[in-house]
Amino acid sequence: MSRKVSTIFTRRLLIYLSVALALAATGCSIFKSEEENDLDAAVALWEDEGYANYSMRLEISGWIGVRFAATVHIEAGRVVAFESDSLLAAWGIPLSSFKSVEELFDIVATAIKGEADFIDVTYHNSLGYPQSVFIDYGERTDSGRRYKVSDVVESQ
Repeated sequence: MSRKVSTIFTRRLLIYLSVALALAATGCSIFKSEEENDLDAAVALWEDEGYANYSMRLEISGWIGVRFAATVHIEAGRVVAFESDSLLAAWGIPLSSFKSVEELFDIVATAIKGEADFIDVTYHNSLGYPQSVFIDYGERTDSGRRYKVSDVVESQ
């Protein structure tokens, strides 16, 4: 390779690398997985709605099939209360067992970053919240965790 060709090649390589680094630094989606892009789009939809206070139906099932189902009340992204037709309150289920939409987004983001062996998420088409989340941590736990969200209603 001649010196002139080598110089041109080096300059083009530096330009390509500079562009790639600039795109990566600005969070360009071409460097993200499909799951990350889906999550980003869902979060954007949710944030566009601007629900600060809301209630939702939340079902949680875990590795032994335990299922919590309740109407959860959220204020400023934090779970503040829940109502259930079952004996959840009598069982002493802590409020921290229930999650807000924002916390579910965080759970999904953490799983995407590599802590989970399998992730399956379905987002609401217009509001963006995760309607169904299944995360399997494989051999690190006995099995996966499933969250189902429905009946999301903004409250005052």
